[in-house]
Amino acid sequence: MRRLFILLAAILPLAAATPALAQQSQAGMTQAVVDQALVDRIIAYLNSVRTLEARFVQQNSDGGQATGKMWVSRPGRIRFEYDAPLSDVIWSDNNLVKHFDADLESITHVPAHLTPAWFLLDDQVSIKKDVEILATAEIEDKAYLTASQENALTAGRVTLAFDREPMRILGWNVVDGSGTVTQVNLISPLTGAPIDKKVFRYQPPIAADNR
Repeated sequence: MRRLFILLAAILPLAAATPALAQQSQAGMTQAVVDQALVDRIIAYLNSVRTLEARFVQQNSDGGQATGKMWVSRPGRIRFEYDAPLSDVIWSDNNLVKHFDADLESITHVPAHLTPAWFLLDDQVSIKKDVEILATAEIEDKAYLTASQENALTAGRVTLAFDREPMRILGWNVVDGSGTVTQVNLISPLTGAPIDKKVFRYQPPIAADNR
């Protein structure tokens, strides 16, 4: 369940951008500055991204690291597939987000509206009543947006990172309710390319009574 929240909470920085993202997450929360023009530009960019495909690197506070591949096709379709030895898969092809835990050989189902992945799953991204923009910043050639969601499955906040010119999503930093920080870095993200719908119809390699 924790891995599900980490990936979906705020899905999206290149490895080179990771230190700046971590610093900005702290600085942005302290300064609490919101540039509405930057928010509007980021929302417009997110709405222009209908598909997204990339390798990712996940870095945890305890020094652990995992890699994998992700696909997004809006609205509502996502898949995150971890490389061995984890071999976990997170996917959605409808109103449910599912997590196959390879170690436990079990599947967790979570209603999409309870995940904090509104900026990836929604057909049109908007700032809803339950989403609060906490801070924005522009540092050199990067832009950052920190947000929280009241009805998210797990309390926390996410900081999204982008290249500024041209705008491109780079990754995100998640701080959960206990203060644990996790970063998901995208490698060579590709947007706009068609993705076969079969990618999002994952069949876990476990018995039907464990699903």
